[in-house]
Amino acid sequence: MKKLKYLKLIFTCCFLFIIYIATAQLPADMSRVKSADISDAQLREFVQKAQISGQSEAQLFREFTRRGMPTNEINKIKSRVIGLQSNSTNTSANTTPLPVSSREVVNKSSNSTSNLSTSNLLIFGSELFSNPNLSFEPDLRIPTPKNYVLGPDDKLLLDVFGVNLSQQELRVSSEGNIYIKYVGPLQVSGLTIEEASRVINKKLAKFYPAIASGQTSVQITLTGIRSIKVIVIGAVKKPGTYNLTSLATLFNALYVSGGPTENGSFRNIELVRNNNVVTKADLYDFLMNTNQKANVRLMDNDVIKIPFAKTKIHLSGEVNREGFYEIQPNETLENAIDFAGGYTSNAFKARITGVRNTDFERKIIDISKQDVKGFNPENGDEYEVGNIIDKFQNRLTIVGSVFKPGNYALEKDLTLEKLIQKAHGVTEDAFTKRVIITRTREDLTKEYISLDLLTDSAKLFVLQKEDIINVSSIFDLKEEFNVTINGEVQHPGQYNFEDSLSLKSLILLAGGFTDEATGMGIEIARRKRNVEINNPQSPIVEIININDSKDLSSLSNDITLSPFDNITIKKDPYYKKQIQVSISGEVLHPGAYTLISRSEKISDLIKRAGSLLY
Repeated sequence: MKKLKYLKLIFTCCFLFIIYIATAQLPADMSRVKSADISDAQLREFVQKAQISGQSEAQLFREFTRRGMPTNEINKIKSRVIGLQSNSTNTSANTTPLPVSSREVVNKSSNSTSNLSTSNLLIFGSELFSNPNLSFEPDLRIPTPKNYVLGPDDKLLLDVFGVNLSQQELRVSSEGNIYIKYVGPLQVSGLTIEEASRVINKKLAKFYPAIASGQTSVQITLTGIRSIKVIVIGAVKKPGTYNLTSLATLFNALYVSGGPTENGSFRNIELVRNNNVVTKADLYDFLMNTNQKANVRLMDNDVIKIPFAKTKIHLSGEVNREGFYEIQPNETLENAIDFAGGYTSNAFKARITGVRNTDFERKIIDISKQDVKGFNPENGDEYEVGNIIDKFQNRLTIVGSVFKPGNYALEKDLTLEKLIQKAHGVTEDAFTKRVIITRTREDLTKEYISLDLLTDSAKLFVLQKEDIINVSSIFDLKEEFNVTINGEVQHPGQYNFEDSLSLKSLILLAGGFTDEATGMGIEIARRKRNVEINNPQSPIVEIININDSKDLSSLSNDITLSPFDNITIKKDPYYKKQIQVSISGEVLHPGAYTLISRSEKISDLIKRAGSLLY
């Protein structure tokens, strides 16, 4: 037994490793992956590895979905897989065909539709049967239902306790009898557990008088359940006869048979018993309302018939769940939108555009918001819910020198003064003499309206939709001046001009003088305004020379600058940096030496290095 457990553990680990290898080449985020990015060879490899690990193509596509690949790209890949499969059947014997999973072989042998259909995963309700994480298997751990009907091969445990003690295991024979000690054979087939308990209790009371007085009790427990045969036919993926437990329900049988095909009905599933329709199951009622009224318990030789869907439509666009939906004759387009989870927040609800097939061609249909509730779809209709129009019905915009610029709602008879109050007033730098209002006319042309905020006419000016109010700043109307400093300062360049900016203040802003700078011969080139344009010799700038020291704390020669002044700080001509040379090789003291003067010769350096070695 332990050896078997170890073998199971090893098998599970190997299986998980294979699945990892199968999906290892897939990127974790496939939200931007296109079908065209995956070659046919890569697609074959993905499918082959997935199926070596026991996965079907449908499971591989669900892995694409889990990793964020867009639905339209997945549909393109599915079409390519189907094409590769059809091409592989026509290839020569030397060509390796695209493998087909064992589950698909079963589907093909039973004439059911391939689960690689491009629309199968978009059919509302198909996720109940295509998702391996969902389980619709009967729960055998529940208490014995009192309405459970006994039949051949059921096993019972008879407990007699109290004054009398007795226990006996009972099996319902093929004739429907159980054998009880003292009582003998007793027919129970066709009886519910509750009915069989009363019959057995009555029979045993003859042999256990304490039962009548209540001193002895009798309990019947179902310990083993029989198997039943159920036939599933019609538009089902895997039609045939299934052996199920007697506790199985209609949903259990649908799950093991793979559910309806692409064209099968999810809403008119019939359970036939003794040639009579016992119930009709509507899976949409379960999906939308969790109603399991139709999920009845099955009996031996029950027949489940899945007809083809009569009316199926497609919803796309701004609905929460795009896909194909089956519509009943009494349902409207509004019901279909409910099945799709309703509109998204960006849906354009005023009109829905549809495409309908006629006997000869297709036509466009428009459904207004008022007509959606009573509009009856027809088989094959396609409806698209568009995006809401990027337009505002009551927007005003105020920008510029107000404390709260932005968009505001247009109210009835809203004036300019009230809008500025909503924007918490104008700022201190606002230029109130001329406010510009940009207005859009009915023919979509623009007009500009100028107003003085201090006048009553401006305050009472009534605004209209899409007006844009621009309150300028006095600083917006003023050119930004600058000055330029070059030469021997730490940070030469342009600086903003401010009133009363002086030469030494600018030098401080530029990081001060460099070590090579001199305070002598500072030049200020200032623009001239009255230039003689007809005289080429006329100067265009005024040169101001400043002779001073490098002492920035002194107020002497600290003149006030003007806009656009160019200041040049000159280098001290009597200041020279050290010049270093290196000498190496056959000298007594090789190394770096600083030249004493620019006239120093190599022979002088050799002497300073201790002369040559011989």
